[in-house]
Amino acid sequence: MQTLFLQLHDDFGGFCHSVSRLVHLVFYHYLHEEKEHASRTISLPLPWKNSTNPVKPFSKLAEKYGDIFTVTFPNDDAVILNTASLVREAKLAPGRQEDLMGKSPESFYPFGEIMGHNMASSDYSPAYLFERKVFVSAMHIFGAGIERASVRAGHAVDIAIKEIGNKPGRSFSPKNLLESSIVVQLLEWLTSKKMALDDPIVKELNEFAAIMTRQALLNTIYQLCPFLCYLPTQFSREIKRAQQIRENIFPPEYRAHQESYIPGIIRDLTDSFISAYEKELAKETRKDIGSKDSGIPGLMLNVVTVGSETSSTWLTWFFLYNVLYPNVQSKIHEELDAVVGRDRLPNWKDAIPPSYLV
Repeated sequence: MQTLFLQLHDDFGGFCHSVSRLVHLVFYHYLHEEKEHASRTISLPLPWKNSTNPVKPFSKLAEKYGDIFTVTFPNDDAVILNTASLVREAKLAPGRQEDLMGKSPESFYPFGEIMGHNMASSDYSPAYLFERKVFVSAMHIFGAGIERASVRAGHAVDIAIKEIGNKPGRSFSPKNLLESSIVVQLLEWLTSKKMALDDPIVKELNEFAAIMTRQALLNTIYQLCPFLCYLPTQFSREIKRAQQIRENIFPPEYRAHQESYIPGIIRDLTDSFISAYEKELAKETRKDIGSKDSGIPGLMLNVVTVGSETSSTWLTWFFLYNVLYPNVQSKIHEELDAVVGRDRLPNWKDAIPPSYLV
């Protein structure tokens, strides 16, 4: 995707502020509502896949071989289901869900290596099921503070709008700015820390997201030529760099939270994960459920990877569309004025559809 450069009018700042804050709250509301859907989902969304250019070669093959066929790759066979009804039946039919709930490490390469012990990249196992319970329970606990989170959502938006205000009359790329502001917001929910857009941790997580996106483009090549993962290429070096970023940020932050954690006091989402893990562990009888020291940092990474890349890409195109089509911008602005008014900022309840924006 080519970098987009926008030149915003002076009155666009307030519009961006309202929309950006609402999008942050929509994303938080998504995390909150994830607990309602976790029992019938496989894992969290994979934003790095959604952000790449979609290629649909199997649609052409389906015209020749039908809606169900097998494709042989160098390292395995894959059964292709080419309609939504077949996928729904395979994933939701009673007694058949577990057939498709696993993730072969070979077919998921290199995301297992990049993300480590992580629910999004885990194979179907007792550890995966346990961590899913922990995530659902943690969102119940953290969800009690949804109004407080609505207030917190203002920090990242404010600093992003301030940064935009520092570029009057100049063209700039909004992608990095939006991605950084979303990472800042997610880190605040995770750690209670307010960071600047140019904080080294924010820059490293942006680098991590960029590596994930580039590796997503090569995923199919790895399947066709598995030996590539053993060669000392730039992409293998990037995998090691992503691992380094992951280990430098999330395990130390988890350990700091664990050392200062007080049962019954939830400061942020990481505390919520610790509390939920201990409650679920007290009810668990199986032994092969993984370790808290690896599981919780993985859940923390999950939260960041769910939101930053996809949301920033979407917002970049959204703002470009509004610049190119002022009538759409005006209609959204009118709706925000009618629903929210001019005396307060949006809250998560304002994002409930039906509405033109949502």
